[in-house]
Amino acid sequence: MSPYATLNVPTDADIKRIKKAYRELCLQYHPDRISDPAQREVGQEKFKEIQNAYETLSDVPKRADLD
Repeated sequence: MSPYATLNVPTDADIKRIKKAYRELCLQYHPDRISDPAQREVGQEKFKEIQNAYETLSDVPKRADLD
């Protein structure tokens, strides 16, 4: 899945919009906020995807390579 799709932002999103989407998704999928153990594992994987997507899109050279 592309980092843009992971964060649910368009390809022309600015860093402010990317950061906002990242924060909202972190609040939703952070493993500490999920009480059901079965769902926690899914949340952990999704949280890792969200972090990787943000790292890619917030780093100018990595984002340029992606685009």
